[in-house]
Amino acid sequence: MVARSSLNVKEVAPFIASLCSVPFEGRYPPLNMAPAEQKERSITALIGLYEGLAREAPVLAILEDAHWIDPTSLEVFTRLIELAPRLRTLIVVSFRPDFAPPWTGRAHLELLSLGRLGRRHAVDLIDRVAGGKALPAEVLDQIVAKTDGVPLFIEELTKTVLESGLVREEGGAYVLASRLTPLAIPSTLEDSLMARLDRLAPVKDVAQIGAAIGREFSFRLLESIAPVKGADLAKALRQLEAAELVFTRGALPEATYVFKHALVQDAAYQSLLKSRRQVLHQRIAESLTTRFPDRAEEEPSLVAHHFTQAGMPDAAIEWWERAGSRAMRRFANPEAVVSFGNALGLVPDVPSGAVRDERELALRLAIGPALLAARGYASTEVERNYQEAGTLADRLGDRESVFTSTRGLWHYFYDRGELDQALTLAQRLIAIGELDGSAERMSLALRAFGSTLMSKGDFAGALRAFDRCLAEGARAMRGASLARHGEEPQVVALQYKGLVLALQGLLDSGLSTALEAVAQAESLNFPLIVPFASTILSLTMLMRRDFVACAALSSRQLEFCAEHGFVFWSAAHQILRGAARAHLDGSPEGLAETEAGIRNWARTGAALHVPTWSSLLAEAALAVGALEAAEKALSNKREQAERRGELYAMAELLRLEGRIDAHRGRADRACQAFTAAVAVARSQGAGLYLLRASRDLAQHMAKTGDAIGARHPLAPVIAAVGEHRDGVEFKEAQALLLALERDPNAAS
Repeated sequence: MVARSSLNVKEVAPFIASLCSVPFEGRYPPLNMAPAEQKERSITALIGLYEGLAREAPVLAILEDAHWIDPTSLEVFTRLIELAPRLRTLIVVSFRPDFAPPWTGRAHLELLSLGRLGRRHAVDLIDRVAGGKALPAEVLDQIVAKTDGVPLFIEELTKTVLESGLVREEGGAYVLASRLTPLAIPSTLEDSLMARLDRLAPVKDVAQIGAAIGREFSFRLLESIAPVKGADLAKALRQLEAAELVFTRGALPEATYVFKHALVQDAAYQSLLKSRRQVLHQRIAESLTTRFPDRAEEEPSLVAHHFTQAGMPDAAIEWWERAGSRAMRRFANPEAVVSFGNALGLVPDVPSGAVRDERELALRLAIGPALLAARGYASTEVERNYQEAGTLADRLGDRESVFTSTRGLWHYFYDRGELDQALTLAQRLIAIGELDGSAERMSLALRAFGSTLMSKGDFAGALRAFDRCLAEGARAMRGASLARHGEEPQVVALQYKGLVLALQGLLDSGLSTALEAVAQAESLNFPLIVPFASTILSLTMLMRRDFVACAALSSRQLEFCAEHGFVFWSAAHQILRGAARAHLDGSPEGLAETEAGIRNWARTGAALHVPTWSSLLAEAALAVGALEAAEKALSNKREQAERRGELYAMAELLRLEGRIDAHRGRADRACQAFTAAVAVARSQGAGLYLLRASRDLAQHMAKTGDAIGARHPLAPVIAAVGEHRDGVEFKEAQALLLALERDPNAAS
């Protein structure tokens, strides 16, 4: 298939083989790369394979029972469906009504709701199952009435009637062989399936064991569990096939069997006593671990499931933890959350004591980074998890775990915008780091401290903290924090240092520092940190008024976030791209995208940066002439920022309020707002915001008749600008000052 798709076989085949667990060593080059890169290149290989086949001939793809799909497979199909309009393909997806597909609303999709069959179609289906031989009218009516248009039930109940001896063939049709009583025909699908299984009594046990294994089971695994072996087992399976209860794939002894429908499996499974089920699950789990260790290693969640159903929590927790760790290594964060969550759900079944506490603590610290990535930093799940972890760590006297759980809580309160609480936690982290003398923990603590100070508007203090973090980080092992804490503090400190430098008016130094941070993030092969660093770079580009670069970078990162399920940073890049688009072409689409991004950001539970995002939205609205939208964006945001102590964008909020007041003809209020913006920016040492506020104040003063006085606040600010003097905003301010000096009336 790879060859047919016109792809390079040597480059693509190893990824496909690895996905299928097919040995390829010695035939193709080894996959010596980071898990994140292997995952992305595997998905790219699958997409490329599909595209190549669609070039050769039209391709039909069927995704059945999408309600059971895993997150990574859903990601693959989502990307395929996005590509479908330019391919010769038909993709058919079936799913239950409670499944919410992420690809709805596309013009190239058609949603068909499949209802129950009407009488005519039900009779057609009965006739087909009966081989074209008519059933007695009263039997036909009962089947139609009891099955209520459910196709599987129609099929199964018809077969039940034919096998039951209730009818016999006579003259090319069926006639009643005995009196038809109300209970002669089962009333439910489960009863019908059980009646058929009971009539297959010699092989019912085989069906039940297969059902305990799962919807799909291999001959070899079944043989290791079943009391019958070899030819006898093969004969029993042929009987189940003949009854169309299971289908087979492949040849013995490597054959695999699949139940016709999940309900068939359920019926066989539910017929087992609970004690018998537990025994079977234990035997299956033990067979997987001892006789099929490669499969157990590849599918630890399968082993964990069987130990769970066997009522063996210790073993189940161990294998769920393995599954979660394996998912984390592959950067499959949603799958990791599920696996670690399943393990935590079993902890109460383990005897209480220090051993149980240690196990739960380890699981909570392991699930933490996955929750941060999959749910967002300000998710209540993150808070609850780290609160529980902190309680356990304190009880056990585990200082390292106290640090980790405290840092998780700092993340939560910081991104909720509760900065006083976040500052207290950051100071606690520094105290632990100083006590331990650990360069790694100290750099993490200083990153948290610096970020909190930056958000509170203490830019000089933040810069000192980031420089200390970088110095401490130089003593720590590169990448050591990634596995335990989900980030590299030196990269975060570097990117935020770039942002602070830009705020201080050093826009060239800020850009180069932010670029270096992104380069370092990309070299770490840890996906979560890339869109984080890129958010700061994109914001720095927006601050420099480099809208084209900002939009391009955020577009790339939106695709990256969609691939990895990073909802938090996806929202940030949506905000930034929308703002850049609004400034570029003045279109309302950019404004709408920024508004949608802010809503998505809030859905993660994050309140931090909302005043900043709102200032970007208001400025974008003013750029497209949407004055009411700008007013709405700023509504209550300054009060919110003051209440929470988030003073990062305070100067911008005041300046933009002044611009709206000026547009509305409220000259005095506008002057007060501009003057306050200048004062805040000067007190914070925010040179960029000071330049903007001084420019707007001078322009407003000139327009309201004080052109001579307007030069005084602007001239020293322009003189102090040492970088990016070829930038748009510096040139605008400089042109205004020159105009005021030449002809005071010109600026008005």
